[in-house]
Amino acid sequence: MIPVKCLPHPKSLSTRWRGTSRTLLTPPLQLERGPGGEVRCRRTAPWFVLLTLILAALACTSNDTLFIKLTATPVPSPTPTPLSIQTRFKVKDKPYVVGWTFQIMMANRPTMPSSQAAALATCFQNTQVEVLDVSRNVDDPKDTTLYYNIQCAASTGWVPEYWLTMLNPTGEAIVKSKDGKGAVLYSEPNTSSKPASETPCADGTKVPISGLTLNPDATASAPDTNIYVQVTCGNDTGYALESVLVPAE
Repeated sequence: MIPVKCLPHPKSLSTRWRGTSRTLLTPPLQLERGPGGEVRCRRTAPWFVLLTLILAALACTSNDTLFIKLTATPVPSPTPTPLSIQTRFKVKDKPYVVGWTFQIMMANRPTMPSSQAAALATCFQNTQVEVLDVSRNVDDPKDTTLYYNIQCAASTGWVPEYWLTMLNPTGEAIVKSKDGKGAVLYSEPNTSSKPASETPCADGTKVPISGLTLNPDATASAPDTNIYVQVTCGNDTGYALESVLVPAE
C-alpha cells in the first residue's frame, strides 16, 4: 500500500491575534481518488461538522418533544351504576323536565346537580327531553334516588327522577289516585298550603294542565320530591300532585 500524505490546507491554518500565534482547528480529513488515479485529501466543510455536533447535542439533551408527538392522557369518566330493577323511565322515553326556575341545571355525572359545580349543562323548564341512561348516585351509595341522563336540545346531563314526568305541561290529565279519594288542589305548589277547594277533584275527572313546577321553597329541611301540576277542576284552580294524575289518552 502506498502511503498517502495529506498536505496542509491551502489556506493558512495559523493566524495571529493581538500578537499571539493561534492554530485554527482543522476540519477532519477524507481520502478521495482523483481523475488520474491519484489519491487526494479532502476536508469536510466546517459548517457541516458544526451542524452535526449541534444535532447530536440536541438529541442527547432534549426531552424528546422535538421528535416525539405527545398526546394528552384521557380523563376517565364516571361509569353509571348498572341497575337490575324496573325503573319508572326507560331509555328512549321522552318525558318533560320540571324545575322551580326557568333554567334547569344538569349534572355531568349521576349525582344531584349543584350550582357550585363547574361546567354544568342547562335545560329550560317544561322541555320535552329524551332518556339516554339511568344510574344510581355514583358519589353517595346511601342516596336511593335514581338519576337519568337526558338529552335536552344540544345539551346532555343528569337529573333526579323526580324532576321528570310524562305529563304534557299544556295537555290534559285524568285524576287517578291510589286510595280513590281524588286529587287535593293546593293553593300553592307545596303540601303545606291550604286547599284551593273544599273537596278534592274526583277520580276519573279530566282536567286541563296549565303548568308544572317543583316546590320553590329552598329552605325546606327535607327535599320535596313532588311535582306540582296546576290544573282546573270545575270552577277551582290549584296545584295537584303529579302522582295522582295520568296523561289523558
